[in-house]
Parts: sequence; structure tokens; C-alpha cells
Amino acid sequence: MDFATLERLREAANRGGGHAALALAQVIGDRRLDIDVPAVGYDRGAELLRNLGGAATPVAAVHLRLLGSAPGDLFLMLPEQAARALAEILLREGGPSPLDPEARSALTETGGLVAAALLGALSRATGLPLLANAPRFVRGSLLDLVGRSNEAALHLLTRFSDRPCTGRGAEPLRALFGHFVVLPGAAVLRHASAQAVAY
Repeated sequence: MDFATLERLREAANRGGGHAALALAQVIGDRRLDIDVPAVGYDRGAELLRNLGGAATPVAAVHLRLLGSAPGDLFLMLPEQAARALAEILLREGGPSPLDPEARSALTETGGLVAAALLGALSRATGLPLLANAPRFVRGSLLDLVGRSNEAALHLLTRFSDRPCTGRGAEPLRALFGHFVVLPGAAVLRHASAQAVAY
């Protein structure tokens, strides 16, 4: 896959992340959660698992089934420590949250919101309707969740930067990283390439 197409998708995903951050600001209150996508990759099988941290890496994830023209799966995958820290930000608690029902619910709602914004942005960039069902929380190793499929996946490195709302330019309190993974990703990439040719 050519770099220009991946870069177009990265730019689109960043716009989606910005929209999601604005929506989340209504929930978080005295803090702001910036969401951006520093990198986009396209890998398959063992290479995908390696780039996501290794097959045995324990993760907490939000999973949505993709429907319609591009059936498949969308995951927001977070290392468990990052998932607990993100739940703490969302729940405005004083320390890393255990992944109890309240934390899982907050992560699921947030993952669904960000996924919807990203899918909308990717749909506009590719001309491909990307629809999903309701999000659900899942947990396990990377191998448990994505298996050993040789289907190519689109993965978007996603950074969540927690900032105080005390003025512009405030340094982030922390930055947490996860991956949005679209599996299989071939249809998205194919339509993105076609859109680039059309314009």
C-alpha cells in the first residue's frame, strides 16, 4: 500500500479524533482528552501481532462488528495499564481504575464514540459506507482477539493526551497509546486508493 494513501487515511482519522475529543469534553469536565493518530499501518498475520505488541500481550478492548459494504471487525485495543489509566481519566478518580463494571462501561462508551467519529471520517475519505453495531468490552491476549488470520488489517496508532483545561498550550498530564484495528482492512484501502485516483 502506498504511503500517500495511508497518509490520507491518517489525516482523515485525525479529523475524526478531533470531533470525538470535542464530544468527550462534555463528559470529562475539568480535563480535556485530545485524540490524535500519529501513524497508520497495514499488516497481516504475525506481522500485525508483532506491531501491536506481541501475540501474548494482555489487552482490554472495545469491539464493534462492521456491517454493510465492508463487513468485519473494529477494535480499540489498549494495554491493560493504559486501559485502567484511561478509565481513571474518564471517571475522574484519583488513581488507576480497576477494570470493574463502571470502568468497563466508561471505556465501552468512549470507545464507541471515538469509533463512530473515526468511521465517519474514514467513510468520507473513502466513499465507503462504514457502519457498526453496538460496542462491547472484551479482554484477553492479542492472539485471543485477532487470531492468526492472514487477512490484512488497517491499524491506527491512537494517542489519548490528558490535559487540564486551564489554558491553551497546557502540557499533557499523560499520554496513553492504543490501536484502532480494522480487520480485514482491504476494502477500506482499496476504496481509499480509488478515491485518490478519482481526484
